[in-house]
Amino acid sequence: MESDANETGGKKKEKIVILRSDGEAHGLGDDVLAAAGEALEGALTSALSNREHVVMVRVNTEMLEKLDMLVESSICTSRSSAAAFILQEGIQANASFFASVEEATKKMVALKSDLKRKAHPASGDLPHKEDSA
Repeated sequence: MESDANETGGKKKEKIVILRSDGEAHGLGDDVLAAAGEALEGALTSALSNREHVVMVRVNTEMLEKLDMLVESSICTSRSSAAAFILQEGIQANASFFASVEEATKKMVALKSDLKRKAHPASGDLPHKEDSA
């Protein structure tokens, strides 16, 4: 990505240019940037709403740098909000993975419940081995 300054009516205007894989430049106008800003604001609002649980987590240096980058750029106001934002975005980006995990977890819970019922029938006794005499 490179920045290209154009002279327009005596005012200097910044334009963001993205080089595509085919080498052709694609300029982003104000409308595209505004839409991206609105999308980011929506994602942040979603990630930071209803945060009622506390999770303590250790992170490596690279992760900490990413959290601090979000804070330094004023995208997030704290490391906590940056972590919540990253978690929310990661969950949304991997929705199909989490759907698969949820399905497998439900099956595991059902199997465990079935095993407990078999191990502890209503009488409270463990199942007996049949005599084969």
